[in-house]
Amino acid sequence: MDAQGFITAAVARSYRNRGDVMASTDEYLGVLSRLFYGYYADAADQNPAVFAKRVLVSWNVLGYWEAPTDQYALYQLTTPTGAVVYVVPFNQRDAEPSEACVYRLGSRYYPAGNPNDPVNVTLTWTYQPVPPVFTALGDTPPTEWPEQFDERVIVDLATYLAEKDGRTEDMAAMQAEGGKWRQLWDRWLGVADVNTVRKFGMPEQVPTTQVQPVGVRGG
Repeated sequence: MDAQGFITAAVARSYRNRGDVMASTDEYLGVLSRLFYGYYADAADQNPAVFAKRVLVSWNVLGYWEAPTDQYALYQLTTPTGAVVYVVPFNQRDAEPSEACVYRLGSRYYPAGNPNDPVNVTLTWTYQPVPPVFTALGDTPPTEWPEQFDERVIVDLATYLAEKDGRTEDMAAMQAEGGKWRQLWDRWLGVADVNTVRKFGMPEQVPTTQVQPVGVRGG
């Protein structure tokens, strides 16, 4: 579904909506962009693989790697041999002295100065790209967007229209429906790769402070 489709469907959710009287095209497109920013932020936090992509980044002769221009969250760096490259703080470059490491300054990543650091090689970059930015009515979400959640976008956009117009009844109804879609979205992020196998059977992320992997509990 393109931006025009989301807008048309959102306006149609209430007979009280007044279409282009309620918001300009630029406003609609801005709201859509912000909504997708939230969806992508949820995915980065709960299931990084959902929107992740992988590219090769060449070594710059000035001594660094330039992050992809669309990088939102970096997940992993690997060398041509498949070895993991760890990112360490710029002020703790010796945090992993026996490993291959880089540190970040702005959009550039530099060797940390350890013996095993990569130098003059191409690195494989695994990362989540920035959320889509809608600039025209014909713009569509990226191919990785799960179309079964188009309705959530419509409901969230309709909620914005109801809030802007001060229609409390419509707003309450849309917020209630939006809450149900948020729950479905969170549940899908949790089961999208339910068959993933990890070392020691331990998850990489702990979704809440109440849930702790066995063996990692504080004494």
